[in-house]
Amino acid sequence: MGFSTEQLVMQRLLSTMAQKQASDLHLSVGNSPTLRINGQLLALNEEPILQTEFVKKLAESILSVEQKQVLEKVREITISHNFLGKVRFRVHVFYQQGFISLSLRQIKDKVPSFQELGLPPEFIHFVNLPRCFVIVTGAFGSGRTTTLSALVGAMNATHAYHVVTLEKPIEQIFIDNKSLIEQREIGKDTPTFVSGLNSVLNEDINCVMISDIPDGDTIMKLLEVAESGKIVYAGLSAPNVISALENLINSVSPDEEEQLRSKLARNLTSIIALKLIPSSNSGVVPAIEMLTPDDTSRNSIREGSFNQLRDILEHSRTAGTQSFDRALVALIQQRKISVEKAIEHATDPRFIQSNLA
Repeated sequence: MGFSTEQLVMQRLLSTMAQKQASDLHLSVGNSPTLRINGQLLALNEEPILQTEFVKKLAESILSVEQKQVLEKVREITISHNFLGKVRFRVHVFYQQGFISLSLRQIKDKVPSFQELGLPPEFIHFVNLPRCFVIVTGAFGSGRTTTLSALVGAMNATHAYHVVTLEKPIEQIFIDNKSLIEQREIGKDTPTFVSGLNSVLNEDINCVMISDIPDGDTIMKLLEVAESGKIVYAGLSAPNVISALENLINSVSPDEEEQLRSKLARNLTSIIALKLIPSSNSGVVPAIEMLTPDDTSRNSIREGSFNQLRDILEHSRTAGTQSFDRALVALIQQRKISVEKAIEHATDPRFIQSNLA
């Protein structure tokens, strides 16, 4: 059986991705296929301009009947897919200006290590704790999902634990090593994150990893799981530590805010916020904003004093707590990024300049 036109084009584009070591491929009607390489976009102008029928047929070829129905109703869907049985991708199918578009991000076969991701070796601390609640946050493409995978992978290599992941969709496939890992996809294996977490509460499980916290019901149930003594790793889409906390607080009703702040203050082990910065050499390196609460910051969370938390991130010398700007200064001093890139990504460019003077 021969390949369709869509399959042949995808085979060529995936080959180009591999050659150029691109992380993402964007396909939208009226534009050339576009790659993301080391954080920068590169249009493949040698490729034909994408036509409506081609992109539509490509989307239809990878979506099930149920997924097509979701796309038509919600106008977007995210799935994982193996193209040509070779390469696994996270695929976002969505409408823009009335046309179907696709964004594809490659999922590596091998679970990444902390070292491979440029993360500090101290992150192993979150794997060795008997119980913890760690939130990993960042914008799309920040390394949030791969960091969660690295935490589970490190646990799998070192502890004989029962681990459950709740993901939408399942991206990284884990092979049992020392741990028993069960991966449940939202909408396929369990209806919602909350229903999956309810099951976790009633099972003999050491650790749960959840790919997202989409609403107030989920964070309240997740805190219940954390309070039961389990290890909890959770993903969240927010650009920094303060935004992550604000998003969580705003996800519940005013009547629940005080309770949520109190539970977060009591149970939170750390919030890790990530940005990927183009390296001075090649590739990208993570800049890490991090809050590992001490008594002062726990009290600030409890009271909702986020301005005080900003000061703590900027000035605290407690291990495991720093702002993005402090992280950028450290990366400059380590000669991993340029001053120009640091200023471009800084919250306060003046902080970068004053701390390098």
